[in-house]
Amino acid sequence: MGLDDMVRVIIDKVALAHIENEDETRTNIFTNLALDEVAAESAGKTSQTTVRLYQVRPLAICLGANQTQDEISQEKCKEHCFDWAVRRSGGTLAMLTPNKIIISKAYKKDAGDRDTEAHTKAFCRDIMLALKDCGVKTELWNKCDIMADVSGDWRKIGSTAILLGRDSVFAHATLNFLYPQKEKQRFFEMARPFGAEIKPAHLNYLISETSGYVTTIGELTITERDKIENALLERLAGGRCAPSKWTEDELAAAKARAVELKAYRHEKRETKFKGMCDFELGPHVPMFTFVNGRPVFLPKKVALELSERYALHEGNLKLVSRRIQKEYQLTIYNSWLASMQQGQIRD
Repeated sequence: MGLDDMVRVIIDKVALAHIENEDETRTNIFTNLALDEVAAESAGKTSQTTVRLYQVRPLAICLGANQTQDEISQEKCKEHCFDWAVRRSGGTLAMLTPNKIIISKAYKKDAGDRDTEAHTKAFCRDIMLALKDCGVKTELWNKCDIMADVSGDWRKIGSTAILLGRDSVFAHATLNFLYPQKEKQRFFEMARPFGAEIKPAHLNYLISETSGYVTTIGELTITERDKIENALLERLAGGRCAPSKWTEDELAAAKARAVELKAYRHEKRETKFKGMCDFELGPHVPMFTFVNGRPVFLPKKVALELSERYALHEGNLKLVSRRIQKEYQLTIYNSWLASMQQGQIRD
C-alpha cells in the first residue's frame, strides 16, 4: 500500500479545562468549519482523503445551511457563553460540547456524480459498523439519522449530513456520547422553534418528551470514549489511517475562511425549511405517525391539518423534537395528498 492510498487522519481536540493563553481563534467553531471546507477543497484538487475528529472552544451552537439565525436565541447563547455559527453544508441545529463526538470526512468524487443518497449511506454505514464494533446495534432512519437499539426501542444517537461539491464530497456527523440534563436545558433555552422563545414552564416537559427519543453511546456500552473514536477513525479511513497535521497553507486558508463564516451567519439566506417545525407545544398535534411500524414525520402544516381533521389513534402519535430533510417531508406530504385524492383518507 503506497502513501498515496493512505487516508489523512487529523485530530483537533481541546483540553478538558481551559488553558491560559489558549488561542481560541484556532479552536473556535468558525475555524473548525473552515478547516472542514479547506479539507474538502484539498480533496477535490489532490485526491487526498481527510478524516478528522474535533472539538470546539468556546462551546457552540451550529445551524445547518437551511436554517436561519431566527431559530436560536442569541441572547441565551451569550448568557451560556456559546458561540453560534452556520455551516454551509446541510444538517440541522446541533449543540457542540465535549460530550459530543464530532467527526467529518472529505474525499474526491467522480465528475458528474450527484448521488447524495449513495454517499450518505456509505458514510452512515461506516459509522454504524464502528458502533457495532463497540457493541452498539444501530439502524439508519430518515436517510441521515442513526438510531440505536435500547432494549428493542429505537432511539436517536446522532445525525449526519453531506455536501456534494463539484469535485469532492464532505460528510460530517455529531454523535451523543453523553447528554447531561444541564445540557438539555441549555439547548432548549437557546433553541427557538418557530422563532419564539421557549417558556421556562415548558422546559422540563420538552426535555422529558425528547429524552424518550434520544439516547447516548455512553448509556449503551462500557467501551471507553477513545475506543469509540478509534473505531470511527478506523472504519471511516478504511483501515488506511495516516496520522497527520494541517499544513501551514491550510491553516492560513482556514484563518481567512473563518472570517467569512463569521459574517456568513448573519447573511439572509433562502431556507428550505419554511413551514417545517421541530415540535409543537400543544399535546394533540402529531409530529409523526407510524406506517408499517416505522415513524413517518410530518410537516407542520400537514400535522396541524391532520390534528384538526382526522381522528388518529392516540397510540400512533408521539411528540418529538425533530427537524428532518425537506425532501423526505415533501415525499410524505405528496403521499398524503395522493391518498386524499384516491379517497384512502376520509373526513
